Amino acid sequence: MVTTRLLTADDLFELGPDSPYELIEGELIEVNPPGGIHGEVAARLTIFVGSFVLSQRLGKVFSNDTGFLLQRSPDTVLGPDVAFVRRERLTESPVAYIPVAPDLAIEVVSPSNTRASIQRKTNVYLESGVEQVWIVGPLRLELHDCQADAQIITLGFDDVVSGGEGLPGFEMRLRDLFT
Repeated sequence: MVTTRLLTADDLFELGPDSPYELIEGELIEVNPPGGIHGEVAARLTIFVGSFVLSQRLGKVFSNDTGFLLQRSPDTVLGPDVAFVRRERLTESPVAYIPVAPDLAIEVVSPSNTRASIQRKTNVYLESGVEQVWIVGPLRLELHDCQADAQIITLGFDDVVSGGEGLPGFEMRLRDLFT
């Protein structure tokens, strides 16, 4: 009989900042460098969301280099491409992984992502208490707005996405994101 030891968030952290992994239920998941269009769209999202959050003093915005410890025993650590946490939920950022789920997690679909891997991450985020998940498809010029106990809303190039209850007052034209 072969048994595999489940890894912890501490094990993942010890691999160092250059390790290309996330952790889902104790299992290492390799994350490949996503490429140019992914990086450009993720950077724009960081700018749009980050500028709004900073100007309104709503909380903290994080890039994909940041791990969020979403579950314990077995541990799950994911690094959304962009994440927002309200000020009252996180006053100071720790050295290690963020111990609370973000209020908004944004994943930009890259060529190496499968539909199943994106769905798995979305489910993990929502089950871990993330209020809103945006799945951004730069090749299809669309955004899927996912919220717990709500129907997924698919927005296209000419639509506007709002921050909902988690990011009140935020609106972004997808045209501005994709051009």
